Amino acid sequence: MSGHDLYEQIRLPDVTPADRARLEAEMQRLFSTVPTPPGVQSITPPEIP
Repeated sequence: MSGHDLYEQIRLPDVTPADRARLEAEMQRLFSTVPTPPGVQSITPPEIP
């Protein structure tokens, strides 16, 4: 299941708390496989005036 499919399932009004937890865990597992780009830690947020 893709990340978007998981998101669509999570936002359904009749999803049970147990199913929501299972879907969120699957989404976290999926997103944890995305590699961190090199140098991303050196990016600083812009100053907001």
